[in-house]
Amino acid sequence: MTDDKPKGKQATTEALLDAADELFAERGPNTVTVRDISLRANVNHGLVHRHFGSKEALLDQVLERHVKAFTGLLSNASEPAEIIPLLQRELCINRPSFVRLLAFLMLERREALQIARRPGGVATFAQVLRGPGIPEEDTRKLAAILSAFLYGWQLFREFTVTAAACETSLGALDDDVERILVEILDSVLHKTSVGAA
Repeated sequence: MTDDKPKGKQATTEALLDAADELFAERGPNTVTVRDISLRANVNHGLVHRHFGSKEALLDQVLERHVKAFTGLLSNASEPAEIIPLLQRELCINRPSFVRLLAFLMLERREALQIARRPGGVATFAQVLRGPGIPEEDTRKLAAILSAFLYGWQLFREFTVTAAACETSLGALDDDVERILVEILDSVLHKTSVGAA
């Protein structure tokens, strides 16, 4: 925390969202207090209630901010094969806290279906994958499988790489994951075998 307090409503709101996002991903929403968030944001703890009403409402806005980013990302993909690299980079580079936050929410037995059904999530991913001649259920299954793999890779990549004594850099492995998932996506959408030339 620096001595610089955010100035103005927008800066305070963003500082609170950033602080909450970081803390919720680090420790889980159940263990984070309003005071923890305000200390991280360098603001008076009463401002959490003033700007959001409650910690739960702040959590909802943190999730909404992630969902809006993913919705924009998915809407910018011109073809399904572009989605995997975009999602991989977004999860690993721009929003690494998102998957950790989701994991905590599930471990804390939060309403998982409420979170999962938000627009911009896996259902939107499935809609983007849907093409001519591809059954809707196939794209839903594919979106679920690819999302689970991407989320799992983001959550466990450092652990599994260390456990496997893998010497390849995480960046190179991220590229491999991206390539493999694009190959799976392409094989399903075009009904070919994975690994076929």
